[in-house]
Amino acid sequence: MSGTPGAQVLLLDSLQGLDSGDTLRLEYLARPSELTADTSSLGLGEPAETEAVRYIIEYALAWLHERAAASGGDQFREHLTLAKAATERAAAILQGARRSDAGTVHAYRWPRARG
Repeated sequence: MSGTPGAQVLLLDSLQGLDSGDTLRLEYLARPSELTADTSSLGLGEPAETEAVRYIIEYALAWLHERAAASGGDQFREHLTLAKAATERAAAILQGARRSDAGTVHAYRWPRARG
């Protein structure tokens, strides 16, 4: 890839074995939009956006509880337990996130390989 965002060019350095009768399909994901205000949306679409927000919330809760536990005090163990639970929830969200084939190139080849 070369160029700046919005004007990028994808260079395929080898199409060896393909000819004008073959089909090439490129699937990609657009970059997430930049969040500039409280009302901004990520632009990931559903269900990815909901999963991303849920993951960020759980990860942030884990981080906040870890900071509270690190400061010591009477509630050290409680914060540590809550941090662990939030980390596990974040990991479960990440594990269950739907994956996409986007970003891959699919080319149809005849049953007999050429080239």
